Amino acid sequence: MHTSDDSASPSRDNAVPDNQRKKPTRRDVSEFSERRDVLSPAHHAIAGATAGVVSRFVVAPFDVVKIRLQTEPSLKMAKLQSPEGSLQPQLYRSMFQTASKIIREEGWAAPWKGNWAAEWLYLSYGAVQFMTFGVLKENMPSLNSSVLQPIGVNLPPDLQTFVAGALAGTSATLATYPLDLLRTRFALQGSDMVYPSLTGAICTILQEEGIRGFYRGVAPSVVQIIPYMGCMFEVHARVGGWIRATRRNVDNLDGDSRNATAWQVPWSRTWDDLVSGAIAGAISKIAVMPLDTTRKRLQLQFPHRLRLAHSSVPSYPSRFLPAILQILRDEGVRGLYRGTVPGIVKAAPGSAVTFAVVGWVEGWLRGLLAGRRDDIDE
Repeated sequence: MHTSDDSASPSRDNAVPDNQRKKPTRRDVSEFSERRDVLSPAHHAIAGATAGVVSRFVVAPFDVVKIRLQTEPSLKMAKLQSPEGSLQPQLYRSMFQTASKIIREEGWAAPWKGNWAAEWLYLSYGAVQFMTFGVLKENMPSLNSSVLQPIGVNLPPDLQTFVAGALAGTSATLATYPLDLLRTRFALQGSDMVYPSLTGAICTILQEEGIRGFYRGVAPSVVQIIPYMGCMFEVHARVGGWIRATRRNVDNLDGDSRNATAWQVPWSRTWDDLVSGAIAGAISKIAVMPLDTTRKRLQLQFPHRLRLAHSSVPSYPSRFLPAILQILRDEGVRGLYRGTVPGIVKAAPGSAVTFAVVGWVEGWLRGLLAGRRDDIDE
């Protein structure tokens, strides 16, 4: 007769034949190890916020140059009219000429104009974006199997990364758009300061334009961010995976993988993120440049636009499609790509730094959670 204690006795376990015992699978081992250092949404937010602050400081000068080039219409000199009706030549013709002109006329600090608003933007944007992406990426397989597949929709793993990135970018854009608008207007201020301070800018916009004034150009921003961030996360994942696979193959051939020390691991991952992030940023920016140009011009449709660094900002319809059609009619396709070179020069290092810092901070946090901080710091 067996008692309830017999089921827990060692002899009962020993009676099970070896070939019938359930052996731990690779997935079981992986899940056990990941539970020790799994990151919460707050951890992803910390990593994204840190990356946003660092990235913004690096790319701020390129952003100011890009916005100046992007928002001045590329019309022929005879068509550029000042408010008085006299002919007005283009102020900004190339990236180098624009940067030199800004520094010469506005001082060495001018490339960081509006950086306080921009730093808050990048901090908030990075936190929301990577927190949302981390949650979506972790739950996308179960969402796909439990919600999408029953209705006949199946997202392959690669497309899941794209969708998670697009949704994360959309969430971050909607949450931080007023800061993006403030950043753009500060970057275009010349010697005639429309907004003397961040607080003054907020009060002026509220008084003259209302709450809706903070969301000028939000529609093209959302339309732009879906392919932009989806493409960025997708390209980063693909290129990063290819780089890591190639490096592992080379290490195996050379026998270096067995001799790798602890300090080499985070640095190799950082370089992977830098390279794949730069490629992802450049490709994504080229893909959405027309949408970005339209968004920037719509952000400048406010009562004081003629007091900006260049007073030739035309008046555009408030809706996205009529605005982009007006740019095409007045300036041609090239008008939608003004500022592309500084845009790429900004996007490539910006996304490289962002992904590298996020990867490093998340690795550091995982080390803390797993009690392995010393291995990461070495």
